[in-house]
Amino acid sequence: MIRIFTIFFLSVFQFVFSQTGFITSPQVISNAGGHLSQDNYNVSFTIGEIAIESYINQPIILTQGFHQENYQVTNLDEPPLHYDISVFPNPTQNQLNISFDIPKNTATIIVTDILGGIVYSKPDILTDEDLIIELESFSQGVYWLEIILNKSERIIYQIQKIN
Repeated sequence: MIRIFTIFFLSVFQFVFSQTGFITSPQVISNAGGHLSQDNYNVSFTIGEIAIESYINQPIILTQGFHQENYQVTNLDEPPLHYDISVFPNPTQNQLNISFDIPKNTATIIVTDILGGIVYSKPDILTDEDLIIELESFSQGVYWLEIILNKSERIIYQIQKIN
């Protein structure tokens, strides 16, 4: 009798405490983003990740990047510029040298911070001589150096300021 009661008791507890409605569908695990669920719909998203392939070993699917099966990579070729410009040293501590090999031309120099704010600007400089930008007052970080030639051609360099 005790054996029958124990079997009945375990069967009832398994049925009562079983996990019903537990979602075992894929979800994103990342350092930025999140996962939302409502009814039978799941949305997982990440921030700042590139799209790369999925690794499938049933029943586990590991996707690094966006949740998409097909994506197309397009290569954009920029037209070649016929200018010889040297920007050095990079990374730099105190000053940035810009050396032009473009006679009888003018350029506009703009340095922006990572948020897009202009921290240095010098319009209409002659490209016959070199330019030195003093960076002592700049904070450590990444900056963008934009050189605009002929008021239309833009060349952009990433500059790293170190202390």
